[in-house]
Amino acid sequence: IKGNGYDWWWYVILSGIDRRPHLLHIRDSVNITMDNLQWQDAPMYHILYEDVLRSLIEYVRIEVNVTGQKAMIKANGHLGDNGIPTFPLNTDGFDMACQDCIVRHSHVENFDDSLCAKPLNGGSLMSFCTSELYFYNHTIHWGVGASVGSVPPNPKVNCIRNTIFDTVTFTTALKTIYVKPNPCPDPSKDGTGIMDNLLYTNIISNDPVTWPIWVSTQQQKQPGSGTDTGCSFLYPLPGTTCPTQPCVPVTRLTLRNVTMHGGVISPGLLRCDPRNPCKDFLFDLSLIHISEPTRLLSISYAVFCLKKKKKK
Repeated sequence: IKGNGYDWWWYVILSGIDRRPHLLHIRDSVNITMDNLQWQDAPMYHILYEDVLRSLIEYVRIEVNVTGQKAMIKANGHLGDNGIPTFPLNTDGFDMACQDCIVRHSHVENFDDSLCAKPLNGGSLMSFCTSELYFYNHTIHWGVGASVGSVPPNPKVNCIRNTIFDTVTFTTALKTIYVKPNPCPDPSKDGTGIMDNLLYTNIISNDPVTWPIWVSTQQQKQPGSGTDTGCSFLYPLPGTTCPTQPCVPVTRLTLRNVTMHGGVISPGLLRCDPRNPCKDFLFDLSLIHISEPTRLLSISYAVFCLKKKKKK
């Protein structure tokens, strides 16, 4: 199934107007099965589930002409010298806002979120929270990772919980593990969100391009859609910012058996807001392995600062 996205991508870049359709958009539905399909070059998202109850997706292949996208972005000044795009084209792979859903045995080659849990809230029909979502046995090339979110605050409480990413192998991914709440300019009015009980297990990332692990405000600033979280794609380089927020805390995040080979910069960045801090993170450190970078930069950053709790 071909989306002929090339002309759509060019139009957004040249005009700054973004009205692209998704290649497949299913909403307010139950009991969906999809297997043995190939999706190519969506104008925007490839597969978007929005308020779906019970689904099985398996043996699906999603491919985007990444070389063509990179050349297009670079020609218009949105690709840095390090190969990091400052204007991704939102060609997501699987975007899943659903309950009791399984996505397995598939391959994604794209330039944005590859496997992504999206929130539901109290205004949804089928479920008030994306939950019991299971991604299993995937290979990812390029892409912006196995993502949770973004989750903006909402008066009806945007929610993702009980989500598992299991047995996923990445090659030259822009990000690998990406957990991204969105900011709330006015906590008294913007509402709240839930990002709870998230498990990443049996994850391998070969030669990641940027942060393999990012748990912080979503990095986004995209022409045509008015989206700007204030978090720079180049953070934490000098002169960049990335504000945290208290409305959507991340709780009960577990990383188990995570392996990173090579890379450009340090393996991860974790940032929460002291006004509503993250809680109950479990990194099974006996099983997390990070090899030496294969491409050294003049600037490097610390990864995680761990302190033993003092005995009383």
